[in-house]
Amino acid sequence: MDDALQLWEDMRKENLFPDSQTYTEMIRGFLRQGSPADAMNIYEDMMKSPEPPEELPFRILLKGLLPHPLLRNRVKQDFEELFPERHVYDPPEEIYGLR
Repeated sequence: MDDALQLWEDMRKENLFPDSQTYTEMIRGFLRQGSPADAMNIYEDMMKSPEPPEELPFRILLKGLLPHPLLRNRVKQDFEELFPERHVYDPPEEIYGLR
């Protein structure tokens, strides 16, 4: 993730906005690394992008944030506002050890 983060920072310095695939892979990488806070930072950047976000980065983040219900609910709310025709599956909490 260090190389990816360096590339990310270089892009930002050049005022380049990542595409949806880049957001998706950065979010996925941070979640796999066990860094939901870093994934949320990328998410916040995505939400400020001039291009409207696509559905896939939201789906990756919603799945990865199952153990973090407060963060997940925030993302879910944004998702439902941007994609009102889509639905988010909420698995039972006991599946993820939240009870």
